[in-house]
Amino acid sequence: MMDDVGVEQDVRPGGAALVVGFVGLAVFLAVQALALRSFSSRESRPPAWDQSVHLEIALDYGAAWKEGDLGRIWTLAPKPGMPPFPPLYHLGMLSLMDAADPIATSLRINWVYLALLCLAVFMIAYEFRPDATALAAAVVFACSPIVQRLYHTQLADLAVTACVAMAYWALIASQGFRLWTGSLAFGVLFAVGMLHKWSFFTYMVPAYLLAAAALFDRSCRRKALVAAAIGLAGCLPWYVSHLPILVPRLFEASADYGVPVWQGAAFFQYFLESIGALGVPFFIMGWFGIMMPDCQRGRRIWWVLPAWLIISYLIWAVVPNRQMRFLLPGLVPLGAGLGLASWPKVVVWLLAGVQVLLALNFSTGVIAPVTLQTPFQEWAPIPPIELTPSDPPLKEDWKLGEILRAVEDKRDKSASAANLTLVANDTRFNGPTFNWAVKREGISTVRIRGVNRRLSEFSEFILLKKGNLGPEKVTPGLPKAAEIVEDKGQWVAYAYEVAARWPLPDQSEAVLYQQKRLKAPVFKQGRSDFDFFTSTGLTATGMKLDVGPWNAARGVYGRIGITAKSVLLRDLSVTGLSAELEDVALVPLMSDLPAPQSFWDDVRFLKMHRLKIGSLAVGAEDLKRFLEKRVKGLSVKRLSLEDDVEIDATMKGIAVSARLSATLAESPRRLLLKVERFSLGVAPVPAWLLGALSSITVSLEPNPETPFFIDLTGLTIKGGRVTVP
Repeated sequence: MMDDVGVEQDVRPGGAALVVGFVGLAVFLAVQALALRSFSSRESRPPAWDQSVHLEIALDYGAAWKEGDLGRIWTLAPKPGMPPFPPLYHLGMLSLMDAADPIATSLRINWVYLALLCLAVFMIAYEFRPDATALAAAVVFACSPIVQRLYHTQLADLAVTACVAMAYWALIASQGFRLWTGSLAFGVLFAVGMLHKWSFFTYMVPAYLLAAAALFDRSCRRKALVAAAIGLAGCLPWYVSHLPILVPRLFEASADYGVPVWQGAAFFQYFLESIGALGVPFFIMGWFGIMMPDCQRGRRIWWVLPAWLIISYLIWAVVPNRQMRFLLPGLVPLGAGLGLASWPKVVVWLLAGVQVLLALNFSTGVIAPVTLQTPFQEWAPIPPIELTPSDPPLKEDWKLGEILRAVEDKRDKSASAANLTLVANDTRFNGPTFNWAVKREGISTVRIRGVNRRLSEFSEFILLKKGNLGPEKVTPGLPKAAEIVEDKGQWVAYAYEVAARWPLPDQSEAVLYQQKRLKAPVFKQGRSDFDFFTSTGLTATGMKLDVGPWNAARGVYGRIGITAKSVLLRDLSVTGLSAELEDVALVPLMSDLPAPQSFWDDVRFLKMHRLKIGSLAVGAEDLKRFLEKRVKGLSVKRLSLEDDVEIDATMKGIAVSARLSATLAESPRRLLLKVERFSLGVAPVPAWLLGALSSITVSLEPNPETPFFIDLTGLTIKGGRVTVP
């Protein structure tokens, strides 16, 4: 191009080194493909926590595709407690996934990303020193333990690493937005990377610096602006529609099990863990090599490599939730830098050979793991270093499908679905894994629930992993729940019975409990008055109960009427309550059953067909307090209840205001809250920009949270109150 002034005019050598490099990459990737195929054929364990989430999302996309509902792919609701994920990784996984064996075939896409990563590392090194050492650099990085671990599992981080590396190759090839081809490629790859995972942008700070500098260079300005336009146009639509959910959930996820950066050696955690993640020889040669480059060309832009490494480290060291896979895209310069470091070439090739052996051992486990525990831990808290890391495939049957089919077979068919409360959170036996298995088995009538303060209320089944509930840091409260389930003197023993047992590969046992049909009423029929009543998560004053006839054939009360002057339920204060419960089974928290009616001290509901709410009222001040307790960082300044709900508040220091309408809708029956107006500070924001948050639906049909019908006689918002009717 005529306007490409200032472009380095290095004399390029012959293509022999490039041909050798490509042939070598092809051979290496062919070996990796065969190794992955062998691994997949010998691996039968269910996916772990996050892996299950990604596999479930891929299955959701597959279902949307089959139903022709492409909009659902764009607007798919995030999984509980997780941020929404951009779609490209899961769509790629889905495109190569075989429904007959989704776990094994979902790994196929990883080979594609490994190939892109190897190509990018090779070409980055080749851009600075065009010889065959670039091939060794690519092999060294691809064979590092952290890359091999991600290569053999269903996580998006290998894909993100490949996208980051490809984008930097384009950036370097553009010579800082001086060449059109590299600039355009960078714009496209930026959009592609952002549509793989939101963390992509954190690794690209040197690119932002180059783009900012390009704005002051006439020969570069247009290329940088076009690249930025392409990148933003490609990814902004998805992020705009998901931002209201994405941002708060990312802040929550970043703090999970995290240690503040100022505490102890937290800042150096990634550096110390990279010893084992990269392999000891690569760690030493990589970190020293990046500081002693031997560039034959591209010296003007070489600084991008150490800047990419250092800035990525600084950003991710601050994030409390530190996992090595999060920093991996920022470690690519350590690999690419080997191809242009001052190390003797034979040493780099020897390192490549060592890394290949480590990679082969990782997936085969021929050499047993050898762990080095460093001395002087009080001064240098270096994690144990695995010198020969391995995670070979295992043929293990964790009985997930068998358990779910048993639940489907045994459940009460008069109900639309059955809740199963899982008392476990182990690597291969946890909520996300069971949620994935439900969709994998195509069993839509079983819903997985976690343990809460009321343990298993409204769950027909309890599944206990007896003997090993899971890692201690992710099982708070579960030991107590397991103790209650197994205690013959607790209410669970009166309400549930063992329905089946399965031995598990880790020598623990899966025990399935199912609700019994209560043989006798636990409370006497008739009326009772309570000046004050308390149960877990609920208190009431001026409460009156009217216990109707007992249906012995079904083990339920046909009707229980409730009125109360005031009720505090999950931090929400309600007055003037009048309700009727139909076909309800419940037990008190005591061992001597049935109980006299005077022992209504605390109860657990087992089942209910319908809840009819005749009347209730919630005042503006009570609703304000409820919202502030339930939404972290929310401070409500004004809440108006007059036809609609109007709110002025600050959310973590940011001023927001909104007006919401509330209506009762049919088919399906639901309470629909719709955002009619929204402002951020003084700037109005169109409701459609809120994405999924532009409307909130509260189902009045049976669902996992409330597995019964809810009837409301009406809904009125007036005079500073929300009332039924």
